[in-house]
Amino acid sequence: MPTKDSLKVSISIIVCTYNRADILKITMPFYLALKIPKGVTLEFIIIDNNSKDETKDYIDGFIEKNKATINLQYFFEPKQGVSYARNTGYKHASGDYIGYLDDECILPEQWLEVAFNTIALNRPAFLGGPYYGRFLPDTTSAWCKESFGDGYIVEHNLPNGPMEGMYLSEGNMLVRRDVFDKIGLFDTELGMTGRTISYGEGPDFQRRFIEEHSNEIIWYNPHFFVWHLIRNEKISITYRFKEALIRGASAAELSKNSSWALLLISPFLLIFFILKASLSALRYFLISLYSKEHLFTLLHHDYKKKTWRDIGRAWYRTKLLPNKLLRMMR
Repeated sequence: MPTKDSLKVSISIIVCTYNRADILKITMPFYLALKIPKGVTLEFIIIDNNSKDETKDYIDGFIEKNKATINLQYFFEPKQGVSYARNTGYKHASGDYIGYLDDECILPEQWLEVAFNTIALNRPAFLGGPYYGRFLPDTTSAWCKESFGDGYIVEHNLPNGPMEGMYLSEGNMLVRRDVFDKIGLFDTELGMTGRTISYGEGPDFQRRFIEEHSNEIIWYNPHFFVWHLIRNEKISITYRFKEALIRGASAAELSKNSSWALLLISPFLLIFFILKASLSALRYFLISLYSKEHLFTLLHHDYKKKTWRDIGRAWYRTKLLPNKLLRMMR
């Protein structure tokens, strides 16, 4: 096995984007500041997922201006959907490891060094880490805190090592190339499509591989982090509520747990969770009247506690029940 000093690794970083030229103007300059370890060959691939704004013009100009210092390629994917874009990125990538970044991600300069050190020691099938929320420049909020934009995994305070029972965020993740050879691509039925919120393509991809290759590793490194810009539309409690419902429904769909017992109690669970959230909202409203805390800040505690995701899970399974009953009666 080669030593770290003799190891050579090629890494392809894929950034999928849709109508985010304004965001790319903030995040892409940070690609230039990455420290590239000895032995690492790096390429960036931007997949434009059918954008209608100035994305192509900006990226073309960025490539022309910085072609002497960064290996960056642009490709257009007309089929709408982040999974289509991720798959297209893989097909154009040449790296031993395929990295995926959200277009809102700002890279710390040591990001690649942390990745290389982990790969050299462990060669995991998947490598990922946390992301931390950061406001857009000149953005403030009366109720939203930057920590509200942190990835869910941050609250678990996981150590550097193999991760079990959870999945990495596909917006900050490296995948060893042979993973794709063994299980195929991202499921195009899952994930964001244009402005339609949907989740699940990343966890599904990791789950499929680990179920077939239980000896392989999903590696989490808390030092392998990125900052994740909080887009203006996310500074809305209604957006957060909708996002939580959809995340809960996606989790229920991916769990494949549609037993009769669970489906039959789901309508009652749905009513229970709605009542629970309603009473919680009333309590927060009363607290906000007699404290300096903003009502939306207090409501966000239920987002963090996944109370709204519970509604999404129960709602998804309640929708399945009528169809299952009809199939049984035929």
